[in-house]
Amino acid sequence: MRAGPLLGAFAVAVALGGCAPDAPEPEPEQTAIPEAPADVVLVAAWSHDGAKLAVAWTRRDRSRIYGLLAPFDDTPPEPSRGLPLTEGEGTSPAWSPDGLWLAFATNRTGNGEIYRVRPDGTGPENLTNDPAEDGEPVYAPDGRRIAFVSDRGGGGEPRVWTMDADGGGARPLGDTPPGAEHAPAWAPDGRRLALAVGRGATRAIWVAAADGSGAEQVAAGGAPSWSRDGATLYYERADSVFARTPVAAGGEERFLVGGRMPRPSPDGRWLAFVRGDPPSVGLYLLDLERATETRITP
Repeated sequence: MRAGPLLGAFAVAVALGGCAPDAPEPEPEQTAIPEAPADVVLVAAWSHDGAKLAVAWTRRDRSRIYGLLAPFDDTPPEPSRGLPLTEGEGTSPAWSPDGLWLAFATNRTGNGEIYRVRPDGTGPENLTNDPAEDGEPVYAPDGRRIAFVSDRGGGGEPRVWTMDADGGGARPLGDTPPGAEHAPAWAPDGRRLALAVGRGATRAIWVAAADGSGAEQVAAGGAPSWSRDGATLYYERADSVFARTPVAAGGEERFLVGGRMPRPSPDGRWLAFVRGDPPSVGLYLLDLERATETRITP
């Protein structure tokens, strides 16, 4: 084995009857601390019968859609890892009103597209096939159309589009402002649509008619969702959940500190939300009658 410079100098010094040169103090070994694997719940979506939750969940840097049971007999479920509903990558789950389909966004082909699958994860269908980035699908209350976010049409800014439930007839939604993020949210009566526009601290909640007309800014924040009666709009800002009642000209209340992505249940009893910081973010349920919280993911 060939001697390195320090070992060579030591050998020469010994051979000449001298002392080995002073060796520098060895630096302590740096033990790398392995990063904790990602276990981050992104968002949850309620089935329209309130019996199930579809959850976009990143585990070990891979995002998929998982199915969880919803509360039963006023009792939150025990924490669960759920059952996988998508084979490949998937985010932004959305249930069809009849419960027969689950739409989601994916880049499994290298481009952002929208797919749908049956609730048991079978029968995947590609609903969009466009060079643009498509994502954040959500069904209209009548189930006939899907609103989604896309940067189609040039300009580089994402906008809200709609398409038929089978993927046909895609078109931009009226005059809604560019810069949309998160899934647009239909009011329960299907007459209005809430959307978040902008990024970070500049995000704002807008409300428009179902055809995209008459859009107006109503609050600062993101990730909007409606109460079951359409009277209250929930949204996130600064790691808190806010509620605005009535939506058009109501007062704002800091509803929950330390929560994001609020999603009320169809019966109005529960509010699903996520809490925590990467690499660990969990899904919680807030009992709106008892004001108690329960974590339902490990």
